[in-house]
Amino acid sequence: NLFANAKNCRSLLDPLFTCQGTKGGVKLSTITQQECQHNPLHGLRFLELGAGGGIPSWAAMRCGAKVVCTDQSIPARIRCLAESAERNRQDMLNSITSEDESLVANAEAVRVCPYNWGTSVEEVTHVLDGTNSKFDVVVAADCIYMPNFHAPLLDSIKMFMSERGIALLPF
Repeated sequence: NLFANAKNCRSLLDPLFTCQGTKGGVKLSTITQQECQHNPLHGLRFLELGAGGGIPSWAAMRCGAKVVCTDQSIPARIRCLAESAERNRQDMLNSITSEDESLVANAEAVRVCPYNWGTSVEEVTHVLDGTNSKFDVVVAADCIYMPNFHAPLLDSIKMFMSERGIALLPF
């Protein structure tokens, strides 16, 4: 998992900040307090578009990111995503070896909300902390297989991404 390996993640997110040392080989299920503080996602604002099961969001949550996970405005999808968020949050809180207040606080603050690409972004940017701050990392995993949605997806990424942010579109 690219996010869980701090060294690879740092390399990928290099445009966001200057790195402070490295610690590679972190397994997602065994992230310790010290490793979370060294993971480059720790404390970053992370948005997943078209989340489906939300796997990138849950990996980012375990690394200490401030996560907002979105999918289409279909109630059953959002309900399933919210249930997945809660199960992953509970699993993470039960598996951390030492209490890290910021890691716990960020996990407790994970948000799931509906969003249709190309529409207004205010509700989504506001949901995390009450500000309209943009996101440091925007991920749309396995979302580019339908060319007719490329334009609204790219418009959304532009509207959500901070000035120094990065977008990842793995497929």
